[in-house]
Amino acid sequence: MRKCERVIAVTILFFFVPAACGDWLTILGAASRQNPAVAKQQVALFGVGAGVKVKLASGEKLKGSIGAIDAGSFDLIVDREGLARPITYDEVTELKVNSTYRASGPPNAAEARGVAAGLGVGRHVAVKVTSGKTFRGHLQAFNEAHFLLRLDREAGPIEIAYGEVQQLGPNLSTRAKTAIWFAAVTVVIVWAYKTFSVTRGTD
Repeated sequence: MRKCERVIAVTILFFFVPAACGDWLTILGAASRQNPAVAKQQVALFGVGAGVKVKLASGEKLKGSIGAIDAGSFDLIVDREGLARPITYDEVTELKVNSTYRASGPPNAAEARGVAAGLGVGRHVAVKVTSGKTFRGHLQAFNEAHFLLRLDREAGPIEIAYGEVQQLGPNLSTRAKTAIWFAAVTVVIVWAYKTFSVTRGTD
């Protein structure tokens, strides 16, 4: 690897990895969960209607929404089929809720609740409600009907009903946005540099 390319690679790692490491830890943590009790707790937390991705012990990967929940299993409404498929908790090796929610029509309270629960207390998010307003802050608490959002630069939290949520997802920090922008620009620079080098070599 040439010196300039080595410098670029090190710079990407320095800026991009710290910004993304929180999400990678979440993914790695989810992948290591193979305890049926953990899967059961997750399903109960996300709730009926939550959109999830499931990996089974057989290696099969499924995507759908949580249906009926029982003591030993839950129904997964599989996206491709639209049918309820019973899944026992001991089959589950990985269960991840969707990290973003965007209503395609009227708000779906169950989906919004599942995403909020999956993001977890303390996560910095952006929330757009049916009135058109967008709020940014940290998730503070949840119940069946609403969640509390501690707004940025505000002393107290506000209450947002799941049925009012049009969009919900992580709110990237300035550092994360800068890292992503820097990585994209770096890729373009490396591509242009290599293209220019090849062009000069053929002259």
